Amino acid sequence: MFVFRAATGALAGVVIYAGGAVACPNLSGTYLCPAWQVQPPTQLGVTSVLRADGSASYEFRYGTGASQTIRKFEASPAGILDANAHTRMCVGQSLLNKGPNEVGEGTKNVLNAAGDYQAFYNGQLQITCPRQRR
Repeated sequence: MFVFRAATGALAGVVIYAGGAVACPNLSGTYLCPAWQVQPPTQLGVTSVLRADGSASYEFRYGTGASQTIRKFEASPAGILDANAHTRMCVGQSLLNKGPNEVGEGTKNVLNAAGDYQAFYNGQLQITCPRQRR
């Protein structure tokens, strides 16, 4: 689980789309995630493609080289249900991911004030992945 929000200012990384509502967050960046549960320390790369209607395409890349795992999905302020019955929705400056049998909010992905990626599960912080600086 991962979460992040832009670092510079309250609306950094957030786009206001033509409809006037807050759109999906820009979570793009490279982050270094510590070991968590059974996951070893890993690099997380996120690419966000934001659209004028407030929706977005996301690509999450975990690890590097041959062992890299890539997950791609769509999200919107209204929510998008994928083929595996996961709903992905943008709320405020957060990306929410909820599986078909999950109770509660699910996984909330944000950037903290420092620009680091954070993931919360049902309101509880699970992991913080510091942003890699160039």
